[in-house]
Amino acid sequence: MTRLELVRRSDWKERVRRFFDREFVGEAPLPVQCVYWLEVARRRDLIDRFVPHAAEAIGIDLGCGTGEYMPQLCRRGYYAVGLDFSPESLRRAKLQLQRFRFCADFVLCDLEAIPLRNEIGDCLFLVEVIQSLQDKKKLFIEMARISKRVGRLLLFMPNQGSIRLELAAAVRRIKIGAGVFFSSNVSVPASPVTQRELTSLAGGVGFLVTHEESFWFPPSWLLEALRYPPLIHSAERTIRKFERARVLAESLGTQTFMVFQRQARTRTLNSRSSISLSGYPHSTSRAE
Repeated sequence: MTRLELVRRSDWKERVRRFFDREFVGEAPLPVQCVYWLEVARRRDLIDRFVPHAAEAIGIDLGCGTGEYMPQLCRRGYYAVGLDFSPESLRRAKLQLQRFRFCADFVLCDLEAIPLRNEIGDCLFLVEVIQSLQDKKKLFIEMARISKRVGRLLLFMPNQGSIRLELAAAVRRIKIGAGVFFSSNVSVPASPVTQRELTSLAGGVGFLVTHEESFWFPPSWLLEALRYPPLIHSAERTIRKFERARVLAESLGTQTFMVFQRQARTRTLNSRSSISLSGYPHSTSRAE
């Protein structure tokens, strides 16, 4: 039995919550912060490409963390809703949206039991969350329930086909055992999933893949070695050229980005008791 299997279900969620309550980018070393903000910028580029402008639409960020992508939803015309089970993350996300003077709702909840009504979301985000959840099937059932019949899902996750990630995982297993990611001072359980497994889970609830790609983020030690912004920009341009070769990107890229479209003919799943969205005029507390 692996260390991953030894983590009890109740302990799993509590350890993930403690991790995200305590670990924030602003407290990390500068090279790690640089990598983080490069990640955020790259994801925002992809969001701009695949999230159309909308009016009176609702965008839901599942596992929103500190809300890095919610202002972008607001700028594209969506009413943003952030879901997370870390109180500290939600507190920081609220401050960020207030700083941009955007109106949004935040819900402290478990993603396996989302307290929103059926077919409320036009666009769903899932950014670096899927690997932290044990029961991925429940998550997809909930996403299908709250997504509109032609809703879109954008998902970012570690690329499990990456040679670089496999090497890093091997080193990590030697040090601390399989299935646990380490930060500076606290460990968090992780249950990686492949693109094929995700495609199967999503298809089972009516989401079909419309786009998929892998891309690469430089490690913090590389940014520390480069140090100077002109060198960083030059390295970034080189990375973009390398990513155009799909085989190389899939084998060396550390991130996978997938876009799913929910099929209009999909039957809405069971209702769940729901809360109202305080700032959205067309919301209702009734589960439909």
